[in-house]
Amino acid sequence: MEKVGENVVKIFIDGIGDVYFNLQKYSTTISEEHKFIYYFDAEGRFMGGFFDGVSYRRGLDNRLMKKFFDKDGSKVKIFVGDEEKRKVIEDVIERVLKIRDALSGNEHEVLERLDEILKWDYKQLEKDGIKFFSVYKPISILPPDQYFSLVLQPAEGCSWNKCTFCSFYQDRRFRVKSPDEFLNHVKKVKEFFGRAIGLRKSIFLGDANALIIPQKRLVELIKIIHDEFPIGKSKNGFDHVFDGIYSFLDIFGAERKSYDEYVELRDLLLKKFK
Repeated sequence: MEKVGENVVKIFIDGIGDVYFNLQKYSTTISEEHKFIYYFDAEGRFMGGFFDGVSYRRGLDNRLMKKFFDKDGSKVKIFVGDEEKRKVIEDVIERVLKIRDALSGNEHEVLERLDEILKWDYKQLEKDGIKFFSVYKPISILPPDQYFSLVLQPAEGCSWNKCTFCSFYQDRRFRVKSPDEFLNHVKKVKEFFGRAIGLRKSIFLGDANALIIPQKRLVELIKIIHDEFPIGKSKNGFDHVFDGIYSFLDIFGAERKSYDEYVELRDLLLKKFK
């Protein structure tokens, strides 16, 4: 085993060649000769990879997106069917198992990471996708700068939900969670992510326009978030800090809050709304 970077080690494996392991705090990336690359979260879940010019990204709902360039050079993004998804995931697990079996036993941290990954076969990932929908309503859309946020849903749906160009929230009625219900939701989110929560950079309040929630209730719900997570500064029991709280807000909702209410939200580390 050769250390080739701060968190990167290289191991030569017969029949494969040089295999690189990027052992980050909240993720593991494995690269076979820099040609076949796949990565996992801190719990060992497959997150995606790059194989033969095709990029795959696995969602929390266990859908698998495929990105590639077609013959005309146009970028294509599609969700693959169950057959291809199974094939990709099972191939990755087979590769990890082959690497695991080839190691000598002296690479303790690498072996621990591989053993965690091998707990998540196709069947377990499918179960995890089902579990996602017991924790969340579908997360229809996020701002591009919030793709790595931890989404919490103090409200579900859209308070307006009449835009002719938008169908994101037509499958659910708008409602605001009670404090007890929201706390239960937050605890389920924490349990679902486990150690992989460290990959999330910020908190995003869903769904469509959570800041429409009346101020007294909204503040109560945001304080629950502060009780459960370190926002802006470290907190006992956590080794990861979220940089702030973000949300959508439409123009109609924006006009309902006063200047002082926005100051209060700023003081609760609400950083940006779109």
